[in-house]
Amino acid sequence: MEQNDDRPFLSGFSVMPVPGTPDQLRIPEINMQSISSGEVSDAKPTRLNDLIGNRSVIQQVSVALSAARIDGRRFDHSLLVGPPGLGKTCLAEVIAKEMGSDYTEVLGQSVRNPSDLHAILLGASDKTVLFFDEAHELRTEYQTSLY
Repeated sequence: MEQNDDRPFLSGFSVMPVPGTPDQLRIPEINMQSISSGEVSDAKPTRLNDLIGNRSVIQQVSVALSAARIDGRRFDHSLLVGPPGLGKTCLAEVIAKEMGSDYTEVLGQSVRNPSDLHAILLGASDKTVLFFDEAHELRTEYQTSLY
């Protein structure tokens, strides 16, 4: 995406769609002077509380994270959907950081045969957050095997 001004490119967010709420989550404006003076350590959200926008979606993810922590288990399988550039990848990274888990991102087009998929799945630890970006590009039988 092309940038027309001096601000750093920061994408918006969209999480699991909530019927009747077209709102997108977004990253707040960041004052570049604050960054250079050390007031802001990172322009990318690292915690769920750093996200602003669609509160109902953030609340849903927050409840799921809390339940996973309380029960001592991993974050449940989730499907993040929406148009490109809305922050699904960033949300997956935030979920991994909130859970204290490893994060692995896989581009759907890179899985060309069953051994690729098996290597990815077997290489992940029990609590690793696996994010399949462009999952619709996976062959149907690979998508089905992930359920």
